[in-house]
Amino acid sequence: MAKKKNEEYADSGEDGEYQEEPNFEDPDGFVDDINDEDLLGDLLKQKPCETDGVENVVVVDNIPKVGPTRQDKLKTVIFKLFSTFGEIVSS
Repeated sequence: MAKKKNEEYADSGEDGEYQEEPNFEDPDGFVDDINDEDLLGDLLKQKPCETDGVENVVVVDNIPKVGPTRQDKLKTVIFKLFSTFGEIVSS
């Protein structure tokens, strides 16, 4: 016959006490020979960049509507205008 769960834990003799936490510290003189790229490569690829935040976004209103033939010219003018204030990461 199988024991009930509460009887099973009661026989362990621990009375709800916690065991000592293991030591996860490195020994003295330990040198880690694995670089972060090998260990966390997939996580580092997902790491956000400084330029990913919304604090680096500029919204420009009231730009004139132009046809496809003049769109490149408009982009050039806007690029020149904003490049005087700082580096443009992507256009």
